[in-house]
Amino acid sequence: MGSADPPLGGSWSSAVARVPIASGVAVRIFDLFDPKRNGVIDFGEFVRSLNIFHPDTPEAEKITFAFKLMILEELAA
Repeated sequence: MGSADPPLGGSWSSAVARVPIASGVAVRIFDLFDPKRNGVIDFGEFVRSLNIFHPDTPEAEKITFAFKLMILEELAA
């Protein structure tokens, strides 16, 4: 395990919170991958979220994802 890996029984979000430079971006991406807003990304949410990066995904969906990320960034500021 690397130093950035959460300890056994720890959560990903608490591990990311200890990384000051990346934490803001990582938390915003986590929020986009967690549409249920329950603090957990289940396998279905993970797969659906990764689909945005597939080459056959329409450009409009990719743009929507980028704007959602930007809006979350503005709300966090």
